[in-house]
Amino acid sequence: MAVISKRVGDKADTLAACMEMLLKFKALQQSPAHSNNPMLHLLYEWKIGGGYREDLIEALKCADLHQLADQVKVSDYRPASGVSLTV
Repeated sequence: MAVISKRVGDKADTLAACMEMLLKFKALQQSPAHSNNPMLHLLYEWKIGGGYREDLIEALKCADLHQLADQVKVSDYRPASGVSLTV
């Protein structure tokens, strides 16, 4: 998931909106604890909230991140800390 977080760049707002979590994303951006990587934290919260891989793929496509959507479809992402964030 860290790969997703680093590669969404300026499309992060669009992706968060597609995930229907734009307000949460904006709050994470303002939080000193999460401001360096808010998308990773958003994806984690989305996953623990019951988000499905297929929904994330559709959100990525909605944000015009088709290549990243294909990667999510076939890969499991794990953060460096070892905590599972697989969707």
